[in-house]
Amino acid sequence: MRSAEELLGWLEAHRDADRIAGMARVGIRTDRALGVPLPLLRARAKAYRRQREAALALWESGVHEARILAGRLARAESAPARWVGRDALRELTAPRTLEFIAVHRR
Repeated sequence: MRSAEELLGWLEAHRDADRIAGMARVGIRTDRALGVPLPLLRARAKAYRRQREAALALWESGVHEARILAGRLARAESAPARWVGRDALRELTAPRTLEFIAVHRR
């Protein structure tokens, strides 16, 4: 069964320390980033589409790439902004994470 734990394990296996350093230069909090390239995230998300429970668990993990995956897995009617309260929005790991999710959900 496909699950958030499986995806988190996949993310950890694809950690890239060199990319993490680059992420810091553009303002992404690296304490919660793994450095997984976006093309890999997009490709992996295709196999997990429309899995709301996994998306919620990924979002709650707080990992930068997991939150991007969460936005790609969720159905349109369950947008990430509805999953989190106002306080959690302040904890975003990058200034444009929600914007990225909203624009690149296809």
